[in-house]
Amino acid sequence: MLTVNNKKFDWRNIPLEDCLRGNALDTHFTMKIFDILKEKLEEEGCWKVMEKLLSPVLPIFSKMEFGGLDVDPSKLLSVGKSLDHKAMLLEDSILLNKNTFKGANLASTKDLREVLYTNESGLELYPPLRTPKGDPSTSKPALDILLDFINEELASREKK
Repeated sequence: MLTVNNKKFDWRNIPLEDCLRGNALDTHFTMKIFDILKEKLEEEGCWKVMEKLLSPVLPIFSKMEFGGLDVDPSKLLSVGKSLDHKAMLLEDSILLNKNTFKGANLASTKDLREVLYTNESGLELYPPLRTPKGDPSTSKPALDILLDFINEELASREKK
């Protein structure tokens, strides 16, 4: 059911005149948006990418969008195991680090906060983001910022 002006109706019962008018308006505004986007892409020098690269593959992407993808469950399981293994190795390297307190649970927000920010024997990093309550954040964006900072620091040390 579609609701317009607080009235419910279904597409099968829409009067033909309203359907035609709606389709004409839809086409009109779609073309207006297309013209605006095309102009913007041309200004940015991206129109040829759209025209030569993206447009030809749109039918393929639309088939994937509507039909889904064939996924080999055994390959998916294999990829999952590989990622689990890599994550376990990374977690082990953090837990074995001299700055990580014994018994730390990295899946625990509290423990991760201690390891990264607050424990005096921990890493004592400055929290790049805070939670709405003001606590140091362990969210993905916060951890990404920390990782970028650490990588930059390591790169600058290698140059010396």
